[in-house]
Order: sequence, then C-alpha cells, then structure tokens
Amino acid sequence: MRKLGSLLATLLLAFSALPAQAQLAPVPTDPLEIIVSALAATHPTSEWLIAMCDIPMRTKYEQDANDLAIEAKIPGIRDRMVAASAAYCAGEIPPIFAGFEAKVRADWRGTPPAQLARLATLLRPALVLLYAVKPDFRPGDTATMAADRFPDMSLDNNAEYKRALTAFVRSPGAEALITRLDEYRKKMSADMEATLQEKLGPIFRDSIAVARDAGNAYAREKGFAPPYPA
Repeated sequence: MRKLGSLLATLLLAFSALPAQAQLAPVPTDPLEIIVSALAATHPTSEWLIAMCDIPMRTKYEQDANDLAIEAKIPGIRDRMVAASAAYCAGEIPPIFAGFEAKVRADWRGTPPAQLARLATLLRPALVLLYAVKPDFRPGDTATMAADRFPDMSLDNNAEYKRALTAFVRSPGAEALITRLDEYRKKMSADMEATLQEKLGPIFRDSIAVARDAGNAYAREKGFAPPYPA
C-alpha cells in the first residue's frame, strides 16, 4: 500500500505540474481519451508552446534597440512579424503532439475497458483543473514570467479526486495497474522530451526567420527597403 501511495503521488504531481493551456477543447469523457490526454499532454503543452511565439516574441522585439528603431521608422511592422511568428508555430507544433497522441492511443487501445475506466476516473480530476487554466501571458512578458504565475494545482482538497483515489486504492489489482501507468508515463515522457528537444529549436528559429520575412514584406508594402537580412 505504501508503494502504491508513492506511485500515485508521483503520477499526480507529474500531471498537475504540466504547463497551463487555453480551454480550446472540452475535457475528454471517453476513458481512453482521458488517458491519451494525460499522457500525451497535448492541450496543456501545445498551446503553451504556441503562445511563446506571440507575446514573448513581441517582448523580444520591444527590448531590442535595433527592432525599436525599425518600428519607429515603419509603424506596424512589429505586429505583422509577431502575427507571422505565432501563425507559423500554430501550424508546426500541433502535429508533433498529434503524433504523441496517436502513439498513446495505439499503445493503450487494447487495454480492457474496465481498467481504462478505473484509470480514467483517477486521472480526470487533474485534467479538469488543467483544462480550466488559460496561459497568462501579459504585455512585456517572457515565457518564464508567465510560467511563474501558474496557479496552484494541488488536488489535496479536491473531493472528486479523493473519492476516486479511495475507490481506486481499494479495488483489486490497483498496484499493478498504477505501476504500469507510471512506467509507461516515464518512458513516454522521456520520448516526448527527446522529440521536443529535437524539433522545437528549429521551429523557434524558423519562426524568427518567418517573422523577419513578414517584416520585410510589410516594409516593401509601405515603400521602405527591407530592414532585415534576407
């Protein structure tokens, strides 16, 4: 029982420590999709990463003397660049998480429905909290500043979670089931981290290039020479 309690604490801490997200989709109700959402972390993470290409990108331009001079000369160019950066990330980042979702869905689809339902009941309270939180990016923010405002996601006083936890712990085979979930989460998290480290750097670098291309195009529209190197 002590081992089971430790595993549950680790799992819920992992899920509740995920970044915030905009509520763009309802919390899943299908047991398999609840597990997919919890393990692939699509909504908590994908929208957060896309948001990093918006206000933090604007902050970068507002803190750079050269970019400030360009904006003073060509008013509106910064808005065009930030919009282009955000649109690029919105097109490139979601497919990465769609791949994570597809893997989790395929790996867990053969699990007996009763086991899926038990795990989903346990995980859903954490997802409800995550789905209710929106990314809090404010003018002048860096990504770190926004992350520091992430609210407390503790489930200590969550009645739904306490009921689910009590029922789960008392059910047959609970330890084996939660051990499987924990081992899978660790493996999936490592795979996701490796993939994101490989793909996000180029995406963010390319988003800057896309923004500069958009800025140059805007300058030409306004009758100015392109201010950024091609």
